[in-house]
Amino acid sequence: MLKTNTIVLKILYIALLASVVSLTLFNAISTSSVTAEEASQKLLEYKLKYAVACGTRNQAAYLNFSGFVLTSPFLTAWATYYSPFTPPVDLPYNTLWIPDTLSGTTFDLRMHDTTKQFLSGNLTRTMAFNNNSLLGPTLIFKKGTTVQMHVKNDLADTSTVHWHGIHLPAVMDGGPHQPILPGTTWNPTWVVKNNAATYWYHPHLHMKTAEQMIMGLAGMIIVRDDEEAALDLPRTYGVDDIPLILQDKVFTSPDNQIQIEDYGDTMMCNGTLKAQYNVPAQVVRFRVLNAATDRSYNLGFSDNRDFSVIASDAGLLDNPVPVGRYMISAGERIEILVDFSGQETNNVALKAFNSFLGSDLPGSEPNNETTMDYLRNKLGNKDFEILKLNIVAKNANAVTAIPASLVHNVLLDKETSSITRTIQMTQANPALCPESQPRCSWFNGKFFDINRIDYEVQKDETEVWELINTSGTAHPFHIHDVSFNIISKSNGILADYEKGWKDVVMVRGGSSVRFIAKFEDYSDAEHPYMYHCHIAFHEDAGMMGQFLVLPGALPVTVTNFNAVLSGKNTILSWNTANELNTKTYSIERSTNGVHFNSAGIVNAAGKASYSFTDRDVTSLTGNLYYRLKIADADGKFVYSKTVNIKLSEISISLFPNPIASGDLNVSISPAMENMAQLKVVDSKGKNVITKTFAAGIQSFKVDVSTLSNGMYFLIISDGKKVKKQKFEVLRK
Repeated sequence: MLKTNTIVLKILYIALLASVVSLTLFNAISTSSVTAEEASQKLLEYKLKYAVACGTRNQAAYLNFSGFVLTSPFLTAWATYYSPFTPPVDLPYNTLWIPDTLSGTTFDLRMHDTTKQFLSGNLTRTMAFNNNSLLGPTLIFKKGTTVQMHVKNDLADTSTVHWHGIHLPAVMDGGPHQPILPGTTWNPTWVVKNNAATYWYHPHLHMKTAEQMIMGLAGMIIVRDDEEAALDLPRTYGVDDIPLILQDKVFTSPDNQIQIEDYGDTMMCNGTLKAQYNVPAQVVRFRVLNAATDRSYNLGFSDNRDFSVIASDAGLLDNPVPVGRYMISAGERIEILVDFSGQETNNVALKAFNSFLGSDLPGSEPNNETTMDYLRNKLGNKDFEILKLNIVAKNANAVTAIPASLVHNVLLDKETSSITRTIQMTQANPALCPESQPRCSWFNGKFFDINRIDYEVQKDETEVWELINTSGTAHPFHIHDVSFNIISKSNGILADYEKGWKDVVMVRGGSSVRFIAKFEDYSDAEHPYMYHCHIAFHEDAGMMGQFLVLPGALPVTVTNFNAVLSGKNTILSWNTANELNTKTYSIERSTNGVHFNSAGIVNAAGKASYSFTDRDVTSLTGNLYYRLKIADADGKFVYSKTVNIKLSEISISLFPNPIASGDLNVSISPAMENMAQLKVVDSKGKNVITKTFAAGIQSFKVDVSTLSNGMYFLIISDGKKVKKQKFEVLRK
């Protein structure tokens, strides 16, 4: 779907390399003292690291590899062709594009593939909303209203739309569990409960988030409320209240296509290259959204003037906070006031002072041999301009002073917390990382599993989450559904602009952060919310988890809930106290811990203990999960904790894995008892291979020669037992 011509050319070049390597091996490597075996190994390493994993980022200047200079004309011509394009600094300025607005209570969004003329020559393929050529309209919500969204997917690919920072029911959240298939429309609705602030929307399809954001799918949300409306603040959209969506991109040369890379070589503001804008000589409000997939921006002005931060992610601050620099991380938003009074005819630039970023922060990597190839970029560890501002005459009814105070925030009290959860951010085993991310991180030693619930939170509970980062790389942590207050950071005291409502917090390498949140208003035992690193490539690589918010507790107290396998049956038991209005205990069973079905009902009888037998479960395999759905006479219910038992396992062995082509060898132990079905599904859940085989067969072959590169799941089921195994097709 993306960069088709470039991919075809790349495949041809790689095939050419493979065909000539035996003839050009010693031409390709020149060194004063090296054996043929060492030379062969170095060339293989070069091909695996650069030609396969990071080919689009190579330039002839980078061809000195571990002391071996690659001189083959095939290699140098290939690497030079795939150099990224950076517009020259003398390109003319372009007027900053201001997205249109949609307001009211009904909103129609349409995702589609399109093109945009960024550079002279070829049009650039992009994705956008509502007939734009990049990005989407700014949505304006009013707190307290009910909004109805209609999101149509006219892309050639599945997607989702996540309402970042918005407090809403989990089934409306737009995460990986709410995919929108091509040609279909998703219709979520909710009551706007958020405070006045700047939020945004973007795709959240697992393993596709970074790609679809880079291609252009993102837009801003402005929530207004009565408290903000009573303040003397600029709010004329596009005049003195200006949206700024920050991204950086890399274009291929000569065909001008956007590459799917961690970092770009070119700064972009509101989808505009080398942007400038006229601002009035008065107080101007900028709503700044870091919509980059990776980079942090150390914001400041070219004349080093101070500016005032008035809002963080999810609301206004108590008072404006004057600063000279602000480091904004991926996914984060701030609102700032800048006083241009009396400066008519002058100009000043909003810049990223990224040469001052700490070495663990995204964007600090220098553009030289000390940085891994896939992270090199021409903006790395440099100061660069984001937006040139030309100051013109002030407007009528101009705001000319920055207010001394804003709102009174009532923050959460850590003494009201019922639990502290700890999330460890660590470096994952490189052998388990995806090809696109040779170094990757995970939460608590696990990658994301869409069928695993990591936490169960009780509705209306207040919790402290502690984030401990030992990975050596800073990670911007985002949690869905709730806004939080930062309690503490191990690497310093909180700045005044951090003492408000947030939904993104940067956790520096070697440090920890504690925040507090209340999980109120919504509960759903089936549909989870996400938490993840907001570096989109990290998120796609599995640095993400999910949690359920369960209904609040009833008066009944359930203790010692237990499950024991006895012969072919599961014996469940539990103790109770304070049954009062309790009516039933429904026993619910699941094979994956996510989707539960009823296994039976026990009527409440005022007893101190109960038991239930779930019969003939040994035909199942893997884990069985159980919970109680405890209901009262008024129809209210609450879930118990989940317990599980381990049954016999089916073992599936796949070889080779990864596989380049031909037959995938499948071995099953023990053999299936009945005729079984085999399915192969891709990462989006699409069935690509189906076949059946007889009971008792333990090994067979599956032809995967028609599959394209990517991750797949092989699923075997005989109606009773189901087993899934992941494999990768990787053609070099």
